Amino acid sequence: MRHLLIASFIAAHPVAASSAQEVEDEAHRLDRLRTQQLNRQAAAVVDRRDDRGAAREANDARRDYAAARAAYQRRMAEWRARVDACMNGVYEACDQR
Repeated sequence: MRHLLIASFIAAHPVAASSAQEVEDEAHRLDRLRTQQLNRQAAAVVDRRDDRGAAREANDARRDYAAARAAYQRRMAEWRARVDACMNGVYEACDQR
């Protein structure tokens, strides 16, 4: 008996859901559609903002990398000059670090 009640409840539940959907009036449907549209527009704004932020971060990373690479090249050029001077007999250059 109890199983029969549960089965009848489960069988009646989709009917109740579909009848509730049929009851939705036009104003509610338009409100729901407008809310969905506003949510899509807001998501598009967030996506554009995130894309700009990502591009800005990428540009910052490129600029930082270029500056670090230039500093490295300067240090290496100074080191090579000291090594050359040391090899050519300028022994003061050998002691620099």
